[in-house]
Amino acid sequence: LRVGWVLEGSVRYDPAVGGPGRVRVSPRLIRVRDDTSVWSDRFDRSLVDIFEVQAEISARVVEAVGLSLLPGEKSRLEASPTTDLLAYGHYLEGLEHGRRSQERKDLLAAVASFEAAVARDPEFVEAQARLSRVLLFLRWMHYDDTAEILEKARKAVAAVVRAGPETPEAQVSLGFLLYYAESDWEGARKHFEQALRVDPTNGSAIIGSAFVVRRLGRWADSAAL
Repeated sequence: LRVGWVLEGSVRYDPAVGGPGRVRVSPRLIRVRDDTSVWSDRFDRSLVDIFEVQAEISARVVEAVGLSLLPGEKSRLEASPTTDLLAYGHYLEGLEHGRRSQERKDLLAAVASFEAAVARDPEFVEAQARLSRVLLFLRWMHYDDTAEILEKARKAVAAVVRAGPETPEAQVSLGFLLYYAESDWEGARKHFEQALRVDPTNGSAIIGSAFVVRRLGRWADSAAL
């Protein structure tokens, strides 16, 4: 894969009756060129601290490979997507269903999981964004062209925009809304490009841009993206 570093490790979870349980994360950073382990550690924490553990591991990895984070990248690294672990569990289930296939049953399962996540935490921006996208894709891919689906998608996009209209998440959500619901290629392109100006490595904005420029007949640009 032509990568310089590999991060591997294990996660062990010890559930507790009536409590969040504990988690042990044992990461190891390996330099590929000589198969050397340059950093490893073990984190034993309460499960409620899992986002702090993720941020700490990420920061240590960045330090070990000699990179510097921009202020915006550092803020995103330290941010917790939600304070509700059950909502986060539903979110992860939604990702799994959505990545399994483009079949209607898997998309509907993803919708149900993301809806469960935002029902527990309406301010869970990533879950709202994923919910809107799966609903729009369900409508696009399987012709579930109902007013209810579109209304749910618009409501989820509005929640993302309220949380931060200039954030990449908001711009990507608006882009996919224009793409899938309005067939407004040029409008969608502007939102994806705005997201990439803030976060040039945003995978959702990159693939959205590829979809758009393909629709505009710019085949080479689409292939490059």
